[in-house]
Amino acid sequence: MDLGAIHGIWTVVLLVVFAGIVVWAFGRTRRDAFESAARIPFEDDDEEVRGTRRATASRNRNPGNRDG
Repeated sequence: MDLGAIHGIWTVVLLVVFAGIVVWAFGRTRRDAFESAARIPFEDDDEEVRGTRRATASRNRNPGNRDG
């Protein structure tokens, strides 16, 4: 078996693995998981986290504030 045949077999193996990953990732059974993951940035956080983010954002807008 020469090097060209080994490279050919390796290429086919990787192509099959890639196709399997694509089918697994975009299959119908994973759709609900992807849709719920896509909604995560739009879900409401609890009040404590939002208050912390607002305080951090206001500090970032006022670079002269070094309090903390």
